[in-house]
Amino acid sequence: MNKGKWVSIVVLAAFMCLPGVALAGQYQEAPMLADMVAAGNLPAVEDRIPKNPRVVQVFEEVGQYGGNWRRAYSGIADRWGPTKISEEFPMEYVPQADGSVKLELNWIDVMDSNDDASEWTFHIREGLRWSDGELVTTDDVRFWYEDYVLREDLFGAPYFDVFHPGGTTMELTIVDDLTFVTKFANPYPLFPAKLAGYTQSPMLPVIAFLIPEHYMRQYHPDYAPEGFLDAQIEKYGVKDWNSLWGDRGPVASWWLNPELPVLNAWLVTEPAPAPQVKMARNPYYHAVDPEGNQLPYIDTVTHDLFQDKETLNLWVVQGLIDMQQRHINTALNYTLFKENEEKGGYVMKRWTSPNTMGILFNQNHPDETSRVLFQDIRFREAMSVAIDREEYVDIMFNGLSEPRQSSPPSGTDFFDPEFETKWIEYDPERANGLLDEIGLTERDNDGYRLFANGERVAFTFTAQSSQSTALELLGAYWKEVGVQLVPNIVERSLLESMSANNEVMVHLEPFGGSLIETGAGERTYTSTGTNDRQWAPMWGRWFGSDGQKGEEPPADHPIREVWAAWKAANVASTLEEAKVHMKKMVAVHKENVWSIGLSGEAASFYIVSTKMGNVPEGLLNDDLLRNPGIAQPAQFFFKQ
Repeated sequence: MNKGKWVSIVVLAAFMCLPGVALAGQYQEAPMLADMVAAGNLPAVEDRIPKNPRVVQVFEEVGQYGGNWRRAYSGIADRWGPTKISEEFPMEYVPQADGSVKLELNWIDVMDSNDDASEWTFHIREGLRWSDGELVTTDDVRFWYEDYVLREDLFGAPYFDVFHPGGTTMELTIVDDLTFVTKFANPYPLFPAKLAGYTQSPMLPVIAFLIPEHYMRQYHPDYAPEGFLDAQIEKYGVKDWNSLWGDRGPVASWWLNPELPVLNAWLVTEPAPAPQVKMARNPYYHAVDPEGNQLPYIDTVTHDLFQDKETLNLWVVQGLIDMQQRHINTALNYTLFKENEEKGGYVMKRWTSPNTMGILFNQNHPDETSRVLFQDIRFREAMSVAIDREEYVDIMFNGLSEPRQSSPPSGTDFFDPEFETKWIEYDPERANGLLDEIGLTERDNDGYRLFANGERVAFTFTAQSSQSTALELLGAYWKEVGVQLVPNIVERSLLESMSANNEVMVHLEPFGGSLIETGAGERTYTSTGTNDRQWAPMWGRWFGSDGQKGEEPPADHPIREVWAAWKAANVASTLEEAKVHMKKMVAVHKENVWSIGLSGEAASFYIVSTKMGNVPEGLLNDDLLRNPGIAQPAQFFFKQ
């Protein structure tokens, strides 16, 4: 792979869409909506979209209305596929013709800051509406802030990484029905990037300033009618009222509750865990194409439930998937998919992943013997050099990736060639020497090393079914140096639950790619991610909750250097100054290598129907950029 082939991220201190931008002709809408308007069942399109709607540029051509986008999902926990094609942040990352990625305003039309970036002013597009037709106003912002963010029994201890930089929760001022101001105790130049790069939870738009106050207030104890919450608790079988809101809460999750008003391009009409999750267009969606056609172009989206990867592979070659990369291992099955392109009526469009797959040994695992070993840097080096990455890449990616350590990708300000190649040379002799040096010299009759207490040096590696081949390879490599890998293949929801309960010993996650030009993806470095990408989950929980949860690390542990650098980045006066501190975070990881990288900067192929238009090629398949979301799925269309 050629180094330096990487986009730059453009972050500005002020954004403004001029109101009253003229569009050629009148606004148009999907025929199905026009019929509803004619029948008197829906307001005219001009009354459903903002006065100054967002204009989404098309990648190839102005599209056509209609069609159903067929996708697949693996179960109730697999909400990120549907989430990432329909998220609506205040602003979004949008690819540009020159290869850069720019932040673009979405449902706000003005965002501005004072000179030191400690105050940010936002203006909601006038006429913006929820999917049930209710106007979006600062009442929704006030409710989000006062009745959600400041309620620790809902939101939990204030999150440092977004609204709590430097240790002080932001202040909110409502100016008028559409304007609000956020104020921070220190300069906060990273704020725009965070607003575009953090996940809009499937529970609620936690980062997006908005909760539909007119709907959710009935589920809040300060406003609920007498007896209502008790009835809802009984109805849904949850333990208390805030469980209706919480992680996968049955009321506050658009993924589970079709009645929840949202801003998404498509609405869930048949929720998980149905055999087929169904989504339909939002008649109040706030964006149009350059000719004034209300988006989305596609009428409906369906997600069929699959039980195993072989079934999904069969659906691909049969032409039953219209556009998807999630769960589809195009690298491992490249030949199969390539040979069936014409038969299946699809093409494989190549994107690039900035991430490195990293092995995370839980530094806080409850088993003391394992935890002590995981925290020994000699052990991590031994496990790294015991891996034949050249063979791994050939088998797992058909050569369409490269061996590398868990480090920032090439072409960014954070790239370090020494970090990229640290401990990646296959050297089982050195691995054996390091393990002997640690004291693991005794072996059993099968050749596996033994702890001092006589137990075998064996570690449970929890992974999803798509990672089973990787575990087979790693198990073979580590067996050669006397360490046993015990595979534990589970469904995503169980993996998340186990991680949340600190029950995962070793797991495999993307690492290193999200800390790009903006610093909006620090959670892999600070170990404060939600249920995954945590190499020190209890320490990360302690830091993320201001010491209210988790476990405090030793006073001299280098994770504190990572946290100190991140705190400094959050209160830096400029983005350039923030990057200096973020480079310090990377340097500490380079010294300690808490995530053992396997391969990265891999080709990521999207399966795309030949009938689907406006799907680009050559973009970054990155979680921070929301994977397919960066391609603006509302402008995808089917050629009629």
